[in-house]
Order: sequence, then structure tokens, then C-alpha cells
Amino acid sequence: MPWGAANARARGLATHLLERDSLVLAAEAGSWQAAVRTLAERGYPVSDPGVRLSPQEFDRATGRVLADRFALLDRWLGPQRAALAVLGEEAEYRTVRRLLRGAAQGAPPAARLRGAVPTPALSERALDLLARAESPAQLTQALLRLGHPAGRALRVAGAETTGKLWQLEAALARLFALRATRAARPAGRVVRRFAALLIDLENAAALLLLGEWGPELSADAVFIPGGGVLDRARFGAAAALGADGAAAALAGWFAATPLAELFAEPRESRDFEGRALGALLKWLRREGRRDPLGPGVVLEVLERMRAEAHDVRLVARAVELGAPAGLVAAALVTPP
Repeated sequence: MPWGAANARARGLATHLLERDSLVLAAEAGSWQAAVRTLAERGYPVSDPGVRLSPQEFDRATGRVLADRFALLDRWLGPQRAALAVLGEEAEYRTVRRLLRGAAQGAPPAARLRGAVPTPALSERALDLLARAESPAQLTQALLRLGHPAGRALRVAGAETTGKLWQLEAALARLFALRATRAARPAGRVVRRFAALLIDLENAAALLLLGEWGPELSADAVFIPGGGVLDRARFGAAAALGADGAAAALAGWFAATPLAELFAEPRESRDFEGRALGALLKWLRREGRRDPLGPGVVLEVLERMRAEAHDVRLVARAVELGAPAGLVAAALVTPP
């Protein structure tokens, strides 16, 4: 599958992404509005430099920027759009899971939409509608009316009857794994491995939270098939070791993978999702250099887009809360 033209277009789009020094400068801005103004002045298209946005408006705008960039690259990729489809599945999975948790907990609609990314199947208007669901059952019905596959997955898992939150989340995770694996299948080795690593990350994250599993949870109930490192046997063996034993086992199993650094100190409290994104970015950059005409280049640019959205939201939230600029800079995912 030829990737040369797609890679050239992706590289061109990457020149419009924020550099790390711009993010650090925003983190040092000293106030919420100053940080947003700095990002806008550095070229982030969230608003005109003089427009004042609330934190909620800024978060929604950040999701819109990422969605627009994904859509632009989708139009350019043509037959190579399978690489983007994998990330689209992940974005929808994380968004619907957040909506499900919000519906179960009665969280305000705005809180449920924090970090959401609109997609062709879940537009901003659809997300606003879904965020108003008063229960998992209502959310399921709304998804079914939209024709979204998550609606059927939640219904089968019992969202409208007796399904518990962990059962519903497991159903969403398995739907994501199935659809991501299917999307990656025709796209070549690197894209297939990328999809498998995303599934591995979901399983690994569950094991790192082993101490929070209730008595009703079993390894078979939590495990998501489709990963390249954690099969059902390994997952079950790790779960039987307890939290510390599972963490040590993960470090060993992932030692020879692109995610090795993530599990060298797996109990570290810093943002697991952000650190995973950083590890994937480093791997894809190596893949792109190793094979400049392969899919690693497009995947790296896609992950850089996700890293930008992660970091912009991180900076904005941290400045809003008054976090020290040095700590914020240390947590950035965008590479130097």
C-alpha cells in the first residue's frame, strides 16, 4: 500500500501544530486568559487572540480543533484512511465511556463532555444530546436512536436492566477492540501493531487498578481480546499476583515493546494516558525514520495531533488551578 503522498500531506499538516516551547510559554503565562491568548498568538486556532473564552468553551473548542484536523487528514488519506479509523474508534470509545460514567454518577453535562472529541458518528450536537441522559438506560436509548453501535453493546450488556457500570464499560471496551482491530486489518503491519498496543494499554491500565477491583470482578470479565502483548492467559496470571505482582509482571512483558518506559515504573502516579501517548509517539517517530514511505509517518502525525490536544488541555487546566509552570512543563507529551 503506497503511503508516500499521504505522508507528504501529513508532514505538511504537522507544521501547523504547536511546538513544545509554545506550550511551555503558555504554562508560564500566569493567568487563564493570558495562557489562552498565548496559545492563540502562537497559532493555535481555538479563537482570535482577543476573544475571551470560559474554561468550558475552551475545552469544547479544543475538541473541535482536533476533530477538524482529523477530518482534513481524512480527506487527504484516501485508501490509507484506515490508520485514522483506528484513532477514531479510540476517540469514540473514550467519549462514550465518559458519557456513561457521567450518566451513572449524575455528573453535570459539561463535566461529561470535558475532553470529548466530535467525530462523524458523534457530532457536537449529538454529544450535547447524549450528555443530558439521566441514566445509562437513557444513554443507551439515545445511542440506539443515533444508530451508534455502542447503543447495542450497552443494551446487550444490560444497561436498561441490571447491568453494572463495570459490565457496561467492559462492553464498550470490547466493542472498541473489535472495531479497531477490524479497521487496522487491511492497513499493514505497523497499523495492526498500533491497534494491538492500544488494546494492550486498556488491559494494562485495568491491571494497574487491580487493588480497586471489587469482589464481583474476575479476570475473564475484565479482559479485552485483541492485544499483542497481553493475551487471556497472561492477563489472568497477572491478576492472580495482586497489585504489586501484576505491576512487576507488566514491566517484564512490555520490556521489549515500544511501551517499555511506561511500565519501568508502572505505579507512578502521573497521567497514565499521557505517558502512554508519549511512548507511542517515540515509537512512531522511529518507525517513520526507519521507513519514510510507510504508515509510521501518518500515525506519528495523528498522535502528535492527539498530543497537542492533550497538552493544550493540560496547560489550560493547570493554569486555571494555579499549578507551578515547572510541573506542567514536565508533564507535557509533545516532544522537544
